[in-house]
Amino acid sequence: MEVIKSFKDRALAGMAQSYLKDEGIRSIVLADDIGGVLGTNANVRLAVDPDDVRKAKDLLENMFSEQAGDLSPDPELEEFRAKRQRRVGFANPRDWFMNAFVVIALIFLVLKHFKIIE
Repeated sequence: MEVIKSFKDRALAGMAQSYLKDEGIRSIVLADDIGGVLGTNANVRLAVDPDDVRKAKDLLENMFSEQAGDLSPDPELEEFRAKRQRRVGFANPRDWFMNAFVVIALIFLVLKHFKIIE
């Protein structure tokens, strides 16, 4: 697979992937956001088979150029994303506690399952 485009978030990458699928091109979304946990500022990329690179790039160029007039920044959406990014990150001590609790609970369940502890 070869990366053909980078996106700001998973939503745009998913739209592009769906568009390519409708055109018969297989693709995969690659993201460094731990399944969406890190929010919208992750490195999200779309990759396709090497044989389909040229066609996919042309299709995506057409897709985004047709929508360019409709994609003016929405201040409310940007404000929502900024708030969500602050809320979703691990800066909040409650988030650290909840994540630690889940990990400890999973470890306990695995140890119990394999009868390492009674």
